[in-house]
Amino acid sequence: MLRQISIEGRQANYAQLNPNQPKTIILVHGIMGDHSGLLDLARRLKGYRIIIPDLAGHGSSDILNSEHNAKSHAQFLASFLKALDIKSAVLVGHSYGALVCLHYSTQYPDSKAVCRLILLAPYPEHQRNFAHLASRAVYHTIRMTPEPLSQKVLASNFYNRASAKMLFVSDNAELKARLLRQGQIATSKVSKRVATEIAADLPSLPVVKLLNHLTLDTTIVYGGKDKLGNIEHLESKITNPKIKLLKFDGFGHLFPLEEPQKTADVILRIINQPKIRANIGSK
Repeated sequence: MLRQISIEGRQANYAQLNPNQPKTIILVHGIMGDHSGLLDLARRLKGYRIIIPDLAGHGSSDILNSEHNAKSHAQFLASFLKALDIKSAVLVGHSYGALVCLHYSTQYPDSKAVCRLILLAPYPEHQRNFAHLASRAVYHTIRMTPEPLSQKVLASNFYNRASAKMLFVSDNAELKARLLRQGQIATSKVSKRVATEIAADLPSLPVVKLLNHLTLDTTIVYGGKDKLGNIEHLESKITNPKIKLLKFDGFGHLFPLEEPQKTADVILRIINQPKIRANIGSK
């Protein structure tokens, strides 16, 4: 299932499921994560070849020479798709991964590698809420902390439990414990340099502007209890007819991890019923 490929002299790690299926879905994980966080979702996307890369500087993928931000990760993604000779895939990104996919689709509008874009809980344009302010405080602390200690902070129980309290919605203690441990392992592999470079880039990302420049059919799926930011505020600013917004009532920012089966059902509905418009309830 786990594979490696060389991209411009650097190793990129990725997971692949159902390799003999003719149609492909590419899943792109969020900040400080890796392919492992989306495996539960991937296993439920029956009938498709699933590919989940570790973004550069995450998991077992090498770091870049350039800064790590949404634009450079989009360039990494373009090279990754080219190296695997992807002809036509559905591109699905979660959180920061959604921004990477958004950048990819606007940087390479003529690419034939991607036929449809699905953005799950995209990290929203900067909002001054508690979750955003807390995240900024953590990353400023890490930026001022020596490398070995900063990695310990990122992988610590305190940091991950605080993050989970802001982001998790599920009351399933066993699920939360498993995802928390999984997140700690993934976070421990991300260097201070990568974490701070991405964090510095996030507040300035012109999400609405990029969305309005898309030429791909795109669906944004967001959780009604997402504490990172209410995506509904984008609706009045999006003028692009290629974009549809679907609300996932009752779920938070991490619904692809907390509710993989329901998320898979949504993704398959979007792919198979491209004109779907109604909000998606939690029941």
